[in-house]
Amino acid sequence: MAFVSDPELEPQPRNAPPGHWPDFTTYYLRYPVGMREVVRLTIGGVGDDAPAFIGRAVEALQGPDAPLTLERGRVMVPADPHTEILFAYWDDPDAHRRWSEGEACARLFDEAASAHWRETAFLPLTHTETHFAQKTRETGLGRVPGTDHAFCPMVGYWGSARDRIPIAAHDPLEPGPTVPAPSSTGEGALTVAAPANLCTIRTSQNWQGSPAEHLEWYDQEVEPVLRAGVEHLHAEPVDSGCLSVRYIRETDLDGNDVDRTCVLAHFRSMADLERWARDHPTHHAIFEVAMEMVRRFGEDLGIRLFHEVSVLPAGRFDAAYVGCEDDTGILRSVEAG
Repeated sequence: MAFVSDPELEPQPRNAPPGHWPDFTTYYLRYPVGMREVVRLTIGGVGDDAPAFIGRAVEALQGPDAPLTLERGRVMVPADPHTEILFAYWDDPDAHRRWSEGEACARLFDEAASAHWRETAFLPLTHTETHFAQKTRETGLGRVPGTDHAFCPMVGYWGSARDRIPIAAHDPLEPGPTVPAPSSTGEGALTVAAPANLCTIRTSQNWQGSPAEHLEWYDQEVEPVLRAGVEHLHAEPVDSGCLSVRYIRETDLDGNDVDRTCVLAHFRSMADLERWARDHPTHHAIFEVAMEMVRRFGEDLGIRLFHEVSVLPAGRFDAAYVGCEDDTGILRSVEAG
């Protein structure tokens, strides 16, 4: 049976040069009719108790309202303090709401003895773009059932990422105001509601089963410049417009390393992400070396690359930080925003 997609979720190549056709094949996700939003909850444990806290979070995220997928990792940049992280995705916002209002969620956070945080992003699919170098389903939105990979002509020109966001055909996605001061719950938590049109991006780099030659080239040529780009964004939140960034080595749910990393970043706006991508030497280096890798190994490339980007309307991102330093997550950009 043919895949049926929602027309409102189809991207439009408005910025593509006349006659543009990509030099290589990539893909974006198409969603079935009726799928409108995915919820991504990111939980962080900080300090010596972080592995145990994340282990308890894995247990708490079981049951009838469990997410579709759980993905775990440890943060490499910034490296201090030690932070472990858990991603949970729901394609049913009602199931997420029931879980977040339920006993397991309350017990997890009420009984946490160490520093921890959570960031909840409601990803409207009209405001979301995905981009895959291969047809992969190992991480993030790529694991949502009922989706389909479609050939992506919107790649290889400036503005292509914006073109892949369906709502961008009608909405300029202008940045909202600065990050507001956090509120205290009276229970030790600082909560922050991000301004309208915060831009959140998660990338994935997966080398499981990659030929040794491909992995050696990635380790020596690509990974160092990727790390340098993350370190720049973390060090320069005002100049880059990047409110928060984390470079994560992914693990299995027991905490054992797997052959995958990801980057999770929140930018003040899509325009800030685009400006860094267009203008800054650190992104130029990432793009150039990644393209060289694609040209070198072609369609047989064993390093699987993917990203998801969402521009969130007001009220679609909130965060809570308990016992954390004031440079954790988007807390670090409250005054700088």
